[in-house]
Formats: sequence, structure tokens, C-alpha cells
Amino acid sequence: MSSDSPRWRGYQLFDDVRKEVEDTLRRIFAPYAEGGGPGAKPTWSPRVDVIDSESAYTILADLPGVDPASLEVILNQGTLTLRGERVPDSIDPTSRYKQHERPDGAFERQITLPAAVDADSITARSRWGVVTITIRKQPGATPRRISVAPEEG
Repeated sequence: MSSDSPRWRGYQLFDDVRKEVEDTLRRIFAPYAEGGGPGAKPTWSPRVDVIDSESAYTILADLPGVDPASLEVILNQGTLTLRGERVPDSIDPTSRYKQHERPDGAFERQITLPAAVDADSITARSRWGVVTITIRKQPGATPRRISVAPEEG
């Protein structure tokens, strides 16, 4: 295999399918989990990337069409919660959707973080529909490698 050959990216296809199935199941069953029923408003969950660098965690959330002023970002006991709503597009009442893939309505996404974060350092900004949340790690929270010694005898 030459160095200019494209890498096999089949794993990405499987990951995309898994995310689609999770989103579909969440939309179907979320009203029941929240104590609602068939008439309850379904929810959706935005896609996120969580980046672990040496000094901070960075969360990138895809939220196009969501007003940043209405977005709630809450850090509580090591769980980061993103909550908000994407307002549905208004279409002509005589029209109907031929295809409707973009979710709208209320959403919530929770991300569990290690306890060793500096809650006072959290920042959030939005640009081009991507919300970037940065949380610094507490000093001294870097992992330490422990060597395992063989037992004699």
C-alpha cells in the first residue's frame, strides 16, 4: 500500500449509522421517558465533539438555527447540560414537506466530564452555528502513570 492511498474509512460509516439510529430512537421514545405520551413534544439531541487537551476540555456542538441567547449551558456536579430549542421554519400553510430531516423543537444534551474541571473557567461562544464551550482542567489534574511491580515469591 502506497502512502498516497486513501485510508479505509468504513468505521466512520458505521459511526454515522449508529448516531442516526440513536437520534431516531431518542426522538421516538423521549416523550415517554419524560412522563409524556403520544401527544408530547419529541426532543432531539445535537451532535457534539469533546476534545481533551492537556489543559482543557473543548466541546463543539452543532446548533445551526438556534439563537445563542436562548441556549442554556449548565455545569452541575461534573455534568455539562446544553438545553434550548430550534424554532421550526414557517412554511406556507398550503404547502407540506416533501422531505423533513432537520430536527426542530426542544433539545437537551448531557455530557459527563471528569470531576477535576474548573467550573469558574467555563466559556461559551457561537459562530456559524457551532457552539464552542471550553472548560479548563484544575491544576494538578493531569494523569499520572503508576508502574506495577511484580510480586516476589
